[in-house]
Amino acid sequence: MLSFDTRTVHSLNAAKQFQFWVQLIDPNTKTPDGRDSVYYQRTRTDFDNTPLSTSTSATFQSFYNTQFQANYNRTFNQKHTFTGLVLAQQQSLIKPGDALPFNVRGLASRLTYSYANKYTVEFNAGYNGSEQFAKGRRYGFFPSYSAGWNIHNEPFFSNALHTITMLRIRGSYGSVGGDQLGSRRFLYLDEISRQSGSYSATLGRGSGILESFFGNPNVQWEVARKANVGLEIGLLSSLTLTADVFHEKRSNVLIFRGTIPMIIGVPSSSLAPANIGVIENKGFELDLNYNKVFSKDFSVVTKWNLNYAANKVLFNDEVKLGEDFAYRYRTTGYQIGQQFGYKSLGFFNSQEEIDAYGVTYQGRAPRPGDLKFADLNNDKVINERDMMPIGESSMPKYSWGAAANITFKNFDLSFLFQGAFKVSGQVLSSEVNDFRERHQHAWTPERVASGEEILYPALSLSASSSTTSANTYFNENKSFIRLKNLELGYRLPASLTSRVGVKRMRLYVNGLNIFTWDKMVQKDWDPELGSLTSFPVYRVLNAGVNINF
Repeated sequence: MLSFDTRTVHSLNAAKQFQFWVQLIDPNTKTPDGRDSVYYQRTRTDFDNTPLSTSTSATFQSFYNTQFQANYNRTFNQKHTFTGLVLAQQQSLIKPGDALPFNVRGLASRLTYSYANKYTVEFNAGYNGSEQFAKGRRYGFFPSYSAGWNIHNEPFFSNALHTITMLRIRGSYGSVGGDQLGSRRFLYLDEISRQSGSYSATLGRGSGILESFFGNPNVQWEVARKANVGLEIGLLSSLTLTADVFHEKRSNVLIFRGTIPMIIGVPSSSLAPANIGVIENKGFELDLNYNKVFSKDFSVVTKWNLNYAANKVLFNDEVKLGEDFAYRYRTTGYQIGQQFGYKSLGFFNSQEEIDAYGVTYQGRAPRPGDLKFADLNNDKVINERDMMPIGESSMPKYSWGAAANITFKNFDLSFLFQGAFKVSGQVLSSEVNDFRERHQHAWTPERVASGEEILYPALSLSASSSTTSANTYFNENKSFIRLKNLELGYRLPASLTSRVGVKRMRLYVNGLNIFTWDKMVQKDWDPELGSLTSFPVYRVLNAGVNINF
Protein backbone atom coordinates (compact mmCIF):
# COMPACT_ATOMS: atom_id res chain seq x y z
CA MET A 1 0.00 0.00 0.00
CA LEU A 2 1.20 3.46 -0.86
CA SER A 3 -0.43 6.74 0.15
CA PHE A 4 0.66 10.25 -0.65
CA ASP A 5 -0.87 13.56 0.35
CA THR A 6 0.40 17.04 -0.38
CA ARG A 7 -0.99 20.47 0.36
CA THR A 8 0.13 24.02 -0.34
CA VAL A 9 -1.33 27.18 1.12
CA HIS A 10 -0.72 30.55 -0.52
CA SER A 11 -1.72 33.62 1.48
CA LEU A 12 -2.21 37.17 0.27
CA ASN A 13 -2.09 39.65 3.13
CA ALA A 14 -3.18 43.27 2.90
CA ALA A 15 -2.74 46.01 5.48
CA LYS A 16 -2.97 49.77 5.88
CA GLN A 17 -2.61 52.32 8.66
CA PHE A 18 -5.13 54.86 9.92
CA GLN A 19 -4.95 58.10 11.84
CA PHE A 20 -5.64 58.05 15.58
CA TRP A 21 -8.42 60.30 16.89
CA VAL A 22 -9.97 60.53 20.36
CA GLN A 23 -13.28 61.96 21.50
CA LEU A 24 -13.12 64.76 24.09
CA ILE A 25 -15.96 66.21 26.19
CA ASP A 26 -15.70 69.84 27.35
CA PRO A 27 -18.05 70.56 30.32
CA ASN A 28 -17.11 74.24 30.21
CA THR A 29 -18.57 74.74 26.74
CA LYS A 30 -22.25 74.05 26.23
CA THR A 31 -24.28 73.33 23.14
CA PRO A 32 -27.44 75.40 22.42
CA ASP A 33 -29.56 72.74 24.15
CA GLY A 34 -27.37 72.84 27.29
CA ARG A 35 -25.31 69.70 26.81
CA ASP A 36 -21.51 69.42 27.13
CA SER A 37 -19.78 70.06 23.83
CA VAL A 38 -18.01 67.19 22.11
CA TYR A 39 -15.08 67.47 19.74
CA TYR A 40 -12.35 65.22 18.33
CA GLN A 41 -8.60 65.60 18.49
CA ARG A 42 -5.92 63.73 16.60
CA THR A 43 -3.30 61.81 18.57
CA ARG A 44 -0.33 59.66 17.57
CA THR A 45 0.82 61.86 14.70
CA ASP A 46 3.30 59.14 13.73
CA PHE A 47 0.31 57.26 12.25
CA ASP A 48 -1.40 58.48 9.10
CA ASN A 49 -3.77 57.14 6.48
CA THR A 50 -1.72 55.05 4.07
CA PRO A 51 -2.49 53.17 0.87
CA LEU A 52 -3.09 49.44 1.01
CA SER A 53 0.11 47.38 1.08
CA THR A 54 0.20 43.70 0.21
CA SER A 55 2.46 40.77 0.96
CA THR A 56 2.40 37.08 0.19
CA SER A 57 3.41 33.92 2.02
CA ALA A 58 3.28 30.23 1.22
CA THR A 59 3.54 26.98 3.15
CA PHE A 60 3.96 23.46 1.94
CA GLN A 61 3.13 20.12 3.58
CA SER A 62 3.53 16.59 2.30
CA PHE A 63 3.05 13.13 3.76
CA TYR A 64 3.69 9.71 2.35
CA ASN A 65 3.28 6.27 3.88
CA THR A 66 4.43 2.98 2.41
CA GLN A 67 3.43 -0.41 3.83
CA PHE A 68 4.21 -3.98 2.90
CA GLN A 69 2.08 -6.63 4.57
CA ALA A 70 1.97 -10.43 4.43
CA ASN A 71 -0.63 -12.53 6.28
CA TYR A 72 -0.88 -16.24 6.98
CA ASN A 73 -3.95 -18.11 8.32
CA ARG A 74 -4.44 -21.87 8.23
CA THR A 75 -6.15 -24.56 10.31
CA PHE A 76 -4.89 -28.14 10.47
CA ASN A 77 -7.09 -31.11 11.44
CA GLN A 78 -9.84 -28.66 12.49
CA LYS A 79 -8.04 -28.01 15.79
CA HIS A 80 -4.66 -26.40 15.20
CA THR A 81 -4.87 -22.84 13.88
CA PHE A 82 -1.83 -20.75 12.99
CA THR A 83 -1.85 -17.10 11.97
CA GLY A 84 1.03 -14.82 11.14
CA LEU A 85 1.65 -11.25 10.10
CA VAL A 86 4.66 -9.32 8.88
CA LEU A 87 4.20 -5.58 8.34
CA ALA A 88 6.87 -3.15 7.20
CA GLN A 89 6.22 0.59 7.15
CA GLN A 90 7.98 3.81 6.36
CA GLN A 91 6.51 7.29 6.49
CA SER A 92 7.76 10.81 5.98
CA LEU A 93 6.10 14.08 6.93
CA ILE A 94 7.13 17.59 5.93
CA LYS A 95 5.40 20.19 8.10
CA PRO A 96 4.84 23.86 7.24
CA GLY A 97 7.85 25.90 8.23
CA ASP A 98 10.12 22.85 8.63
CA ALA A 99 11.73 21.65 5.44
CA LEU A 100 13.41 18.67 7.11
CA PRO A 101 11.03 15.69 6.95
CA PHE A 102 9.95 13.73 10.03
CA ASN A 103 10.85 10.10 9.27
CA VAL A 104 9.64 6.92 10.96
CA ARG A 105 10.41 3.35 9.95
CA GLY A 106 9.25 0.09 11.49
CA LEU A 107 8.78 -3.64 11.18
CA ALA A 108 5.98 -5.41 13.10
CA SER A 109 5.24 -9.13 13.35
CA ARG A 110 2.66 -11.33 14.99
CA LEU A 111 2.42 -15.11 15.41
CA THR A 112 -0.53 -16.90 17.04
CA TYR A 113 -1.44 -20.49 17.76
CA SER A 114 -4.87 -21.72 18.87
CA TYR A 115 -5.88 -25.24 19.81
CA ALA A 116 -9.54 -26.25 19.47
CA ASN A 117 -10.61 -22.65 20.17
CA LYS A 118 -9.68 -23.25 23.82
CA TYR A 119 -6.02 -22.35 24.23
CA THR A 120 -4.36 -19.41 22.50
CA VAL A 121 -0.82 -18.06 22.63
CA GLU A 122 0.47 -15.03 20.78
CA PHE A 123 3.82 -13.38 20.18
CA ASN A 124 4.19 -9.81 18.91
CA ALA A 125 7.34 -7.92 18.12
CA GLY A 126 8.10 -4.46 16.88
CA TYR A 127 11.41 -3.25 15.51
CA ASN A 128 11.06 0.50 15.13
CA GLY A 129 13.37 3.25 13.98
CA SER A 130 13.17 6.98 14.64
CA GLU A 131 15.17 9.95 13.46
CA GLN A 132 15.06 11.41 16.98
CA PHE A 133 18.12 9.41 18.03
CA ALA A 134 21.74 9.25 16.97
CA LYS A 135 23.08 6.52 14.73
CA GLY A 136 23.41 3.29 16.65
CA ARG A 137 20.43 4.13 18.89
CA ARG A 138 17.69 4.76 16.34
CA TYR A 139 16.18 1.27 16.42
CA GLY A 140 14.45 -0.46 19.29
CA PHE A 141 13.08 -3.99 19.69
CA PHE A 142 9.84 -4.32 21.65
CA PRO A 143 8.40 -7.83 22.11
CA SER A 144 5.21 -8.90 23.88
CA TYR A 145 3.61 -12.20 24.83
CA SER A 146 0.05 -13.18 25.63
CA ALA A 147 -2.00 -16.29 26.34
CA GLY A 148 -5.70 -17.05 26.80
CA TRP A 149 -7.82 -19.93 28.01
CA ASN A 150 -11.43 -20.20 26.80
CA ILE A 151 -12.83 -22.19 29.73
CA HIS A 152 -16.35 -22.13 28.36
CA ASN A 153 -15.34 -24.47 25.53
CA GLU A 154 -14.04 -27.13 27.92
CA PRO A 155 -16.34 -30.18 27.99
CA PHE A 156 -16.37 -30.33 31.79
CA PHE A 157 -17.58 -26.72 31.97
CA SER A 158 -20.13 -26.43 29.17
CA ASN A 159 -21.98 -29.51 30.37
CA ALA A 160 -22.18 -28.25 33.94
CA LEU A 161 -23.30 -24.63 33.69
CA HIS A 162 -25.70 -23.35 31.05
CA THR A 163 -26.30 -19.89 32.50
CA ILE A 164 -22.68 -18.86 31.80
CA THR A 165 -22.43 -18.27 28.06
CA MET A 166 -18.81 -17.06 28.01
CA LEU A 167 -15.82 -17.49 30.32
CA ARG A 168 -12.28 -16.65 29.33
CA ILE A 169 -9.11 -15.65 31.16
CA ARG A 170 -6.06 -14.08 29.54
CA GLY A 171 -2.78 -12.47 30.37
CA SER A 172 -0.08 -10.51 28.60
CA TYR A 173 3.36 -9.03 29.19
CA GLY A 174 5.48 -6.92 26.91
CA SER A 175 7.17 -3.64 26.18
CA VAL A 176 6.45 -0.64 23.97
CA GLY A 177 8.66 2.26 23.00
CA GLY A 178 8.09 5.97 22.64
CA ASP A 179 10.01 8.57 20.65
CA GLN A 180 7.81 11.60 21.39
CA LEU A 181 10.49 13.73 23.02
CA GLY A 182 8.89 17.15 22.97
CA SER A 183 8.93 19.98 20.44
CA ARG A 184 12.71 20.11 20.02
CA ARG A 185 14.18 17.78 17.40
CA PHE A 186 17.57 16.07 17.28
CA LEU A 187 18.40 16.28 20.96
CA TYR A 188 21.60 14.36 20.28
CA LEU A 189 23.11 17.28 18.32
CA ASP A 190 24.99 20.26 19.71
CA GLU A 191 23.86 23.71 18.66
CA ILE A 192 26.79 25.94 17.75
CA SER A 193 26.66 29.36 16.13
CA ARG A 194 29.06 32.18 15.29
CA GLN A 195 28.59 35.37 17.26
CA SER A 196 30.09 38.79 16.72
CA GLY A 197 31.55 41.04 19.36
CA SER A 198 32.77 38.29 21.67
CA TYR A 199 35.30 38.90 24.43
CA SER A 200 37.73 36.44 22.92
CA ALA A 201 37.61 36.65 19.15
CA THR A 202 38.63 33.30 17.71
CA LEU A 203 37.44 33.87 14.16
CA GLY A 204 37.91 36.59 11.60
CA ARG A 205 36.23 39.99 11.95
CA GLY A 206 36.01 39.67 15.72
CA SER A 207 33.62 36.73 15.76
CA GLY A 208 33.44 34.01 18.38
CA ILE A 209 31.82 30.62 18.87
CA LEU A 210 28.69 30.22 20.98
CA GLU A 211 27.57 26.80 22.22
CA SER A 212 23.91 27.44 23.02
CA PHE A 213 22.88 23.78 23.41
CA PHE A 214 24.82 20.69 24.45
CA GLY A 215 23.34 17.60 22.84
CA ASN A 216 23.01 14.18 24.42
CA PRO A 217 24.19 11.43 22.02
CA ASN A 218 22.80 8.79 24.40
CA VAL A 219 19.14 9.83 24.00
CA GLN A 220 17.13 6.66 23.33
CA TRP A 221 13.64 5.16 23.29
CA GLU A 222 11.45 5.50 26.34
CA VAL A 223 10.37 2.00 27.35
CA ALA A 224 7.18 0.93 29.11
CA ARG A 225 6.91 -2.66 30.35
CA LYS A 226 3.29 -3.67 30.82
CA ALA A 227 1.59 -6.65 32.43
CA ASN A 228 -2.14 -7.34 32.24
CA VAL A 229 -4.49 -10.06 33.51
CA GLY A 230 -8.08 -10.13 32.28
CA LEU A 231 -11.33 -12.00 32.79
CA GLU A 232 -14.31 -12.11 30.39
CA ILE A 233 -17.59 -13.62 31.51
CA GLY A 234 -21.03 -13.72 29.90
CA LEU A 235 -24.36 -14.58 31.53
CA LEU A 236 -27.63 -15.60 29.87
CA SER A 237 -26.46 -14.30 26.47
CA SER A 238 -27.28 -10.74 27.53
CA LEU A 239 -24.81 -9.69 30.26
CA THR A 240 -21.03 -9.50 29.75
CA LEU A 241 -18.36 -8.42 32.22
CA THR A 242 -14.76 -7.65 31.31
CA ALA A 243 -12.24 -7.03 34.09
CA ASP A 244 -8.56 -6.16 33.65
CA VAL A 245 -5.81 -5.55 36.17
CA PHE A 246 -2.65 -3.91 34.89
CA HIS A 247 0.79 -2.82 36.01
CA GLU A 248 3.17 -0.63 34.04
CA LYS A 249 6.68 0.50 34.77
CA ARG A 250 8.01 3.17 32.45
CA SER A 251 11.79 3.57 32.39
CA ASN A 252 14.15 5.68 30.29
CA VAL A 253 11.72 8.56 30.70
CA LEU A 254 13.30 11.65 29.17
CA ILE A 255 13.67 14.36 31.83
CA PHE A 256 15.89 17.34 32.50
CA ARG A 257 18.45 16.67 35.18
CA GLY A 258 17.85 18.38 38.48
CA THR A 259 21.19 17.61 40.12
CA ILE A 260 23.51 19.53 37.77
CA PRO A 261 25.81 21.71 39.93
CA MET A 262 26.07 25.42 39.12
CA ILE A 263 29.83 25.02 38.83
CA ILE A 264 29.35 23.47 35.40
CA GLY A 265 29.01 27.02 34.12
CA VAL A 266 26.01 26.73 31.76
CA PRO A 267 22.28 27.08 32.46
CA SER A 268 20.28 23.88 32.71
CA SER A 269 18.17 24.96 29.71
CA SER A 270 21.28 24.56 27.53
CA LEU A 271 21.68 20.90 28.51
CA ALA A 272 19.80 18.14 26.75
CA PRO A 273 17.52 15.92 28.85
CA ALA A 274 18.49 12.36 29.72
CA ASN A 275 16.64 9.01 29.79
CA ILE A 276 16.75 8.51 33.54
CA GLY A 277 13.17 8.98 34.80
CA VAL A 278 11.16 6.07 36.20
CA ILE A 279 7.37 6.04 36.67
CA GLU A 280 5.07 3.27 37.93
CA ASN A 281 1.40 2.97 37.04
CA LYS A 282 -1.14 0.36 38.14
CA GLY A 283 -4.88 -0.07 38.31
CA PHE A 284 -7.89 -1.87 36.93
CA GLU A 285 -10.64 -1.49 34.33
CA LEU A 286 -14.20 -2.83 34.48
CA ASP A 287 -16.68 -2.96 31.60
CA LEU A 288 -20.25 -4.17 32.05
CA ASN A 289 -22.59 -4.55 29.07
CA TYR A 290 -26.24 -5.53 29.07
CA ASN A 291 -28.14 -6.13 25.85
CA LYS A 292 -31.64 -7.58 26.09
CA VAL A 293 -34.59 -7.73 23.70
CA PHE A 294 -37.64 -8.43 25.84
CA SER A 295 -40.13 -8.21 22.99
CA LYS A 296 -40.58 -6.58 19.60
CA ASP A 297 -41.71 -3.42 21.45
CA PHE A 298 -39.17 -3.31 24.29
CA SER A 299 -35.35 -3.53 24.28
CA VAL A 300 -32.52 -2.28 26.49
CA VAL A 301 -28.84 -1.70 25.69
CA THR A 302 -26.54 -0.44 28.45
CA LYS A 303 -22.80 -0.03 28.93
CA TRP A 304 -20.98 0.80 32.16
CA ASN A 305 -17.26 1.28 32.73
CA LEU A 306 -15.05 2.09 35.70
CA ASN A 307 -11.31 2.82 35.52
CA TYR A 308 -8.78 3.19 38.31
CA ALA A 309 -5.17 4.27 37.76
CA ALA A 310 -2.62 5.13 40.43
CA ASN A 311 0.84 6.28 39.41
CA LYS A 312 4.00 7.21 41.26
CA VAL A 313 7.22 8.93 40.26
CA LEU A 314 9.97 6.55 41.35
CA PHE A 315 12.93 8.62 40.14
CA ASN A 316 13.10 12.17 38.78
CA ASP A 317 16.71 13.21 39.46
CA GLU A 318 15.35 15.69 41.95
CA VAL A 319 17.54 17.63 44.34
CA LYS A 320 16.71 16.80 47.93
CA LEU A 321 15.78 20.04 49.63
CA GLY A 322 17.38 21.19 52.86
CA GLU A 323 16.50 19.90 56.30
CA ASP A 324 14.60 23.11 57.03
CA PHE A 325 11.97 22.12 54.42
CA ALA A 326 8.93 20.36 55.86
CA TYR A 327 8.79 18.14 52.74
CA ARG A 328 12.15 17.64 51.01
CA TYR A 329 10.86 16.31 47.68
CA ARG A 330 8.30 17.79 45.28
CA THR A 331 7.86 14.97 42.74
CA THR A 332 9.81 11.86 43.76
CA GLY A 333 7.55 9.41 45.56
CA TYR A 334 4.37 11.29 44.63
CA GLN A 335 1.79 10.77 41.95
CA ILE A 336 1.92 12.73 38.71
CA GLY A 337 0.05 15.98 39.15
CA GLN A 338 0.50 16.12 42.93
CA GLN A 339 0.01 19.71 44.11
CA PHE A 340 1.94 21.49 46.83
CA GLY A 341 0.83 24.45 48.88
CA TYR A 342 0.26 25.86 52.34
CA LYS A 343 -1.93 24.30 55.01
CA SER A 344 -4.71 26.74 55.90
CA LEU A 345 -5.77 27.04 59.55
CA GLY A 346 -8.68 29.39 58.88
CA PHE A 347 -8.76 33.20 58.98
CA PHE A 348 -7.01 35.78 61.11
CA ASN A 349 -9.98 37.51 62.75
CA SER A 350 -8.08 40.33 64.49
CA GLN A 351 -4.70 42.03 64.67
CA GLU A 352 -4.28 40.61 68.18
CA GLU A 353 -4.56 37.12 66.74
CA ILE A 354 -1.87 37.94 64.16
CA ASP A 355 0.46 39.31 66.84
CA ALA A 356 -0.12 36.27 69.06
CA TYR A 357 0.73 33.90 66.20
CA GLY A 358 4.15 35.56 65.94
CA VAL A 359 4.91 34.40 62.41
CA THR A 360 6.32 36.48 59.56
CA TYR A 361 4.93 36.03 56.05
CA GLN A 362 7.19 36.23 53.03
CA GLY A 363 5.82 39.12 51.00
CA ARG A 364 2.97 41.25 52.27
CA ALA A 365 2.32 41.04 55.99
CA PRO A 366 -0.97 39.39 56.94
CA ARG A 367 -3.93 41.47 58.02
CA PRO A 368 -7.30 40.60 59.58
CA GLY A 369 -9.24 38.55 57.07
CA ASP A 370 -6.19 36.84 55.52
CA LEU A 371 -5.66 33.13 55.70
CA LYS A 372 -3.59 31.71 58.54
CA PHE A 373 -0.96 29.28 57.22
CA ALA A 374 0.67 26.54 59.26
CA ASP A 375 4.35 26.98 60.14
CA LEU A 376 5.28 23.36 59.45
CA ASN A 377 9.03 23.69 60.02
CA ASN A 378 8.62 25.91 63.11
CA ASP A 379 10.99 28.66 61.94
CA LYS A 380 8.42 31.46 62.49
CA VAL A 381 8.45 32.31 58.77
CA ILE A 382 5.84 31.33 56.19
CA ASN A 383 7.59 30.58 52.89
CA GLU A 384 8.11 27.71 50.43
CA ARG A 385 9.76 25.66 53.19
CA ASP A 386 6.32 25.19 54.75
CA MET A 387 4.66 23.79 51.64
CA MET A 388 3.12 20.34 51.84
CA PRO A 389 1.29 17.97 49.45
CA ILE A 390 -2.32 19.14 49.34
CA GLY A 391 -5.45 17.57 47.94
CA GLU A 392 -5.44 14.86 45.32
CA SER A 393 -3.66 14.84 42.00
CA SER A 394 -4.89 17.09 39.19
CA MET A 395 -5.40 13.82 37.26
CA PRO A 396 -8.36 11.75 38.54
CA LYS A 397 -7.71 8.29 39.95
CA TYR A 398 -11.22 7.08 39.16
CA SER A 399 -13.16 7.76 35.98
CA TRP A 400 -16.41 6.15 34.98
CA GLY A 401 -19.21 6.30 32.45
CA ALA A 402 -22.69 4.88 31.96
CA ALA A 403 -24.69 4.87 28.74
CA ALA A 404 -28.03 3.33 27.83
CA ASN A 405 -30.51 3.16 25.00
CA ILE A 406 -34.06 2.09 25.80
CA THR A 407 -36.71 1.49 23.16
CA PHE A 408 -40.39 1.08 24.00
CA LYS A 409 -42.80 0.85 21.10
CA ASN A 410 -42.31 4.09 19.14
CA PHE A 411 -40.37 5.86 21.89
CA ASP A 412 -36.61 5.76 22.43
CA LEU A 413 -34.53 7.18 25.25
CA SER A 414 -30.74 7.41 25.43
CA PHE A 415 -28.41 8.98 27.96
CA LEU A 416 -24.76 9.21 28.88
CA PHE A 417 -23.32 9.88 32.34
CA GLN A 418 -19.67 10.65 32.97
CA GLY A 419 -17.75 11.23 36.15
CA ALA A 420 -14.39 11.42 37.89
CA PHE A 421 -13.34 10.95 41.52
CA LYS A 422 -10.22 11.42 43.62
CA VAL A 423 -9.19 14.62 41.84
CA SER A 424 -8.68 18.17 43.07
CA GLY A 425 -7.34 21.50 41.89
CA GLN A 426 -6.62 25.07 42.87
CA VAL A 427 -9.48 27.51 42.30
CA LEU A 428 -7.75 30.85 42.75
CA SER A 429 -9.73 33.84 41.52
CA SER A 430 -8.13 37.14 42.43
CA GLU A 431 -10.61 39.91 43.11
CA VAL A 432 -8.28 42.33 41.30
CA ASN A 433 -9.01 41.03 37.77
CA ASP A 434 -11.79 38.49 38.19
CA PHE A 435 -15.17 38.85 39.82
CA ARG A 436 -17.05 35.87 41.28
CA GLU A 437 -20.12 35.26 43.41
CA ARG A 438 -17.74 33.98 46.07
CA HIS A 439 -16.39 37.51 46.57
CA GLN A 440 -19.79 38.62 47.85
CA HIS A 441 -19.15 36.41 50.89
CA ALA A 442 -15.65 37.71 51.62
CA TRP A 443 -14.38 38.16 55.18
CA THR A 444 -15.49 41.33 56.96
CA PRO A 445 -15.68 42.02 60.71
CA GLU A 446 -19.45 42.46 60.38
CA ARG A 447 -19.97 39.08 58.70
CA VAL A 448 -17.79 37.35 61.28
CA ALA A 449 -19.70 39.00 64.14
CA SER A 450 -23.05 37.96 62.69
CA GLY A 451 -21.92 34.36 62.09
CA GLU A 452 -22.34 34.49 58.30
CA GLU A 453 -20.60 31.96 56.08
CA ILE A 454 -17.19 33.20 54.91
CA LEU A 455 -16.13 31.97 51.48
CA TYR A 456 -13.23 34.30 50.65
CA PRO A 457 -10.49 36.26 52.45
CA ALA A 458 -10.84 40.00 52.98
CA LEU A 459 -10.95 41.84 49.66
CA SER A 460 -7.92 43.89 48.66
CA LEU A 461 -6.57 45.89 45.74
CA SER A 462 -3.09 44.42 46.22
CA ALA A 463 -2.00 40.79 45.98
CA SER A 464 -1.64 38.74 49.14
CA SER A 465 -0.40 35.22 49.75
CA SER A 466 -3.95 34.27 50.78
CA THR A 467 -5.23 34.56 47.21
CA THR A 468 -2.09 34.09 45.11
CA SER A 469 -0.41 31.09 46.76
CA ALA A 470 -1.61 27.51 46.46
CA ASN A 471 -3.17 26.40 49.72
CA THR A 472 -5.63 23.90 51.14
CA TYR A 473 -8.43 26.48 51.45
CA PHE A 474 -8.59 27.03 47.68
CA ASN A 475 -7.77 23.43 46.77
CA GLU A 476 -11.22 22.11 45.97
CA ASN A 477 -12.58 18.64 45.40
CA LYS A 478 -13.20 18.41 41.64
CA SER A 479 -15.01 15.08 41.68
CA PHE A 480 -18.20 15.25 39.64
CA ILE A 481 -21.03 13.38 37.96
CA ARG A 482 -22.31 14.89 34.72
CA LEU A 483 -25.34 14.04 32.61
CA LYS A 484 -23.39 14.51 29.42
CA ASN A 485 -26.11 13.69 26.93
CA LEU A 486 -29.83 12.92 27.01
CA GLU A 487 -32.14 12.33 24.07
CA LEU A 488 -35.82 11.45 23.81
CA GLY A 489 -37.33 10.51 20.47
CA TYR A 490 -40.66 9.44 19.03
CA ARG A 491 -41.07 7.63 15.71
CA LEU A 492 -44.39 8.33 14.02
CA PRO A 493 -46.37 5.23 13.01
CA ALA A 494 -45.90 4.07 9.41
CA SER A 495 -49.64 4.27 8.84
CA LEU A 496 -49.46 8.00 9.47
CA THR A 497 -46.25 8.84 7.57
CA SER A 498 -47.24 6.84 4.47
CA ARG A 499 -50.16 9.19 3.91
CA VAL A 500 -47.79 12.07 3.25
CA GLY A 501 -45.29 10.08 1.20
CA VAL A 502 -42.71 9.70 3.95
CA LYS A 503 -41.05 6.39 4.79
CA ARG A 504 -39.96 7.32 8.29
CA MET A 505 -40.28 10.35 10.54
CA ARG A 506 -38.78 10.78 13.99
CA LEU A 507 -39.16 13.72 16.38
CA TYR A 508 -36.53 14.27 19.05
CA VAL A 509 -35.24 16.57 21.76
CA ASN A 510 -31.76 16.28 23.23
CA GLY A 511 -29.32 18.12 25.41
CA LEU A 512 -25.57 18.29 26.03
CA ASN A 513 -24.04 18.91 29.48
CA ILE A 514 -27.48 19.07 31.05
CA PHE A 515 -26.75 18.59 34.77
CA THR A 516 -23.59 18.44 36.86
CA TRP A 517 -23.33 17.27 40.46
CA ASP A 518 -20.14 18.27 42.30
CA LYS A 519 -18.83 19.32 45.71
CA MET A 520 -17.15 22.56 44.71
CA VAL A 521 -17.58 25.63 46.88
CA GLN A 522 -17.22 28.02 43.93
CA LYS A 523 -20.32 27.04 41.98
CA ASP A 524 -19.59 29.30 39.00
CA TRP A 525 -16.46 27.29 38.23
CA ASP A 526 -16.85 24.00 36.33
CA PRO A 527 -14.90 21.07 37.88
CA GLU A 528 -13.36 20.16 34.52
CA LEU A 529 -11.87 23.62 33.94
CA GLY A 530 -8.22 24.11 34.75
CA SER A 531 -7.94 27.90 34.75
CA LEU A 532 -9.81 31.16 34.32
CA THR A 533 -8.95 31.26 30.63
CA SER A 534 -10.14 27.71 29.83
CA PHE A 535 -12.98 27.51 27.34
CA PRO A 536 -16.18 27.05 29.37
CA VAL A 537 -18.30 23.91 29.38
CA TYR A 538 -21.66 25.04 28.02
CA ARG A 539 -25.16 23.55 27.93
CA VAL A 540 -26.86 22.93 24.57
CA LEU A 541 -30.53 22.07 24.01
CA ASN A 542 -31.83 20.89 20.63
CA ALA A 543 -35.11 19.85 19.05
CA GLY A 544 -35.49 18.43 15.58
CA VAL A 545 -37.05 16.01 13.16
CA ASN A 546 -35.54 13.28 10.94
CA ILE A 547 -37.40 12.51 7.72
CA ASN A 548 -36.66 9.65 5.30
CA PHE A 549 -38.38 9.73 1.94
